[in-house]
Amino acid sequence: MTNDKTQVETEELRTWARSAQTRGDDVNQLADNVGGVNVGLDVFGLIHRVFCGDFIDKMQTTLNHIRNTARYLETDSHDAGAVADSFDDVNQAQADRFKRSDGRG
Repeated sequence: MTNDKTQVETEELRTWARSAQTRGDDVNQLADNVGGVNVGLDVFGLIHRVFCGDFIDKMQTTLNHIRNTARYLETDSHDAGAVADSFDDVNQAQADRFKRSDGRG
């Protein structure tokens, strides 16, 4: 519920949406960079398997969380842009209701 002092700055929402998308892209790039390091279980043989297997599993879990964060940022970005569009559409529809047939307000 809103009151008469509520004002939505749709361009600020769009700016936030763009920056959220950029942060999501950056987080995805981070995951790509970290995931690009190959410390597979066969790099150093059996000893490597014993000492690094758990590390590799945890690294993969961490990468999954990082990628999920990037997806959430992308979703937030799209949602904020859609909300801004919706506010603009409603505002325009209300303004159009009050225009006279000759196009003047």
